[in-house]
Amino acid sequence: MFKKILSVLIMFINITLITRVDFYKDTTETNTIGTATVIFDYDFAIKDIKVMTGKKGEYLQFPTDKDGRYLAFPISEDSRTKILNAVLERMKEVE
Repeated sequence: MFKKILSVLIMFINITLITRVDFYKDTTETNTIGTATVIFDYDFAIKDIKVMTGKKGEYLQFPTDKDGRYLAFPISEDSRTKILNAVLERMKEVE
């Protein structure tokens, strides 16, 4: 049963599409380039993703609650990379 549920989840992750990315330039904080909203399959959105710059380049800081716990975040490195690439592409279009 667990293997069947796991395979369905993996299938869902593989077909999830990033359908829209909004980027807003914001340099009020140190190392912050802006914020982004990412929409998946026109059904699910993650807002207030900070686009940051560091020693190794750009990275994403996903939204947290007041205690610093992540509210939404990618679990796999592949998903994180897909989101980062989509945000950076949109950021370059806006500039």
